[in-house]
Amino acid sequence: MIILAYSYDRSSSVEVDVEHVTEEQYEAVRADLTNRLATEQAYLAIARSYIFALTLCPEANPSDLWQHILYRLFIEGGRNEQSWKRASGQAFETAIAEIYNPRLIEYGVRLVVLSNSTATRALQEMNLTGQIAPSKMDIAIEGYDNTSGAWKIFGVVHGKTSIAERIKDDAPASHVIMKAGFFSVLATLDSKSFPPPHGNGINWGELGGRTVGQSRTTAQPKRDYFEVDGDFHFGYSYNLRTPESPEVTPSGSRIKTLSFSMKQPDEFVKDMVNYWKNEKARLIKSQAATVVLNEPTS
Repeated sequence: MIILAYSYDRSSSVEVDVEHVTEEQYEAVRADLTNRLATEQAYLAIARSYIFALTLCPEANPSDLWQHILYRLFIEGGRNEQSWKRASGQAFETAIAEIYNPRLIEYGVRLVVLSNSTATRALQEMNLTGQIAPSKMDIAIEGYDNTSGAWKIFGVVHGKTSIAERIKDDAPASHVIMKAGFFSVLATLDSKSFPPPHGNGINWGELGGRTVGQSRTTAQPKRDYFEVDGDFHFGYSYNLRTPESPEVTPSGSRIKTLSFSMKQPDEFVKDMVNYWKNEKARLIKSQAATVVLNEPTS
């Protein structure tokens, strides 16, 4: 499907091909989002229409569906940029949990999107109160202890629709989480494009989609957060233009490029399950049962 990406003043435009999306599918997502926005909170409407779009267009780039379809339809429907900014972060976190919980639950693992109050409680349970701001706790990763019948937090997913500069703020918090013996990963849509006259509207992202593999010697500072500095155990990009890290990196941390429509279990699921399996005995002894996060996100 061809869309027009406009300059900020709308004086010029460029055609962008959103692959594996038809006009009929675009209109179906429009209808779904419009109906949901009329009856649901904005973040829920965005999250569930995004899941609808992923199901409808499984071969499309997940990041393109977000940037070129959901965002465009949200604005065209009469909502403003500020409304999108308020709702979209929570929407992405909610979508991750709703997509992955059915895939994780069979392994005794689940994700729970945190509010400010539940993030505060989660930090207490992790013995990290005062070391990390609750705002740096996006999604708790929990494992099930069959012996006690309790769920226990064993990690955090930092959810980001785009990398931008915010990763600088999350990296120190992630280090604290990892040092305390918890799993800390970043999931992102790596969504970033430049409209004319500065770009061609293609959603290259910020993790090297335009430069890695093109014999360029320029620094890749946002990849270095993973590959060199090891600020997160792993990074998962749902922009298919993001180059994956090599199998061996200086830090041992890697960027993994995924689609939500991949055969399961994918690397996201495998890494969660493996960490819980390997660290379960230690965490069951040291980690308090969570008392405020009793039900998985549904």
